[in-house]
Amino acid sequence: MKIIFPLVVFLAGLLNTACREDGLLADGIVEVGKGGCEAKTVGGKTLRVCYEKLVEDSRCPYGGVCVWAGRAVVQLTVSVDAEKHTLLLATQKMAGAPSPDTTVNGIAIRLKNVSPYPKKPNPGKDAVTLHLSSR
Repeated sequence: MKIIFPLVVFLAGLLNTACREDGLLADGIVEVGKGGCEAKTVGGKTLRVCYEKLVEDSRCPYGGVCVWAGRAVVQLTVSVDAEKHTLLLATQKMAGAPSPDTTVNGIAIRLKNVSPYPKKPNPGKDAVTLHLSSR
């Protein structure tokens, strides 16, 4: 009996950690190609994300040696419940610059990746990968 309670507490904590990322419920990952749109239902709301353009890309080129890693900034259009929002999201958090994450109508949006990475061989398509979750 003495071992069951700590085991239950440990398993509950493990399950809670597996379902969360930075305190957010893990609802999904979405990839959106440049000039394209994707829709995803998150927390009972339908979110439509459109990748408008790459605003800035100062990331250190693939194979390069840089003092600063740099960042990419993208412009997205997000629609939730007929409300349209234009967002700027960056790959790194810096003072006075766009953030890597934001919340729109209770849905947390976090920029995970911007492709292609500068000067990487076989870079693939222009796309952003976002993590979407309900608060």
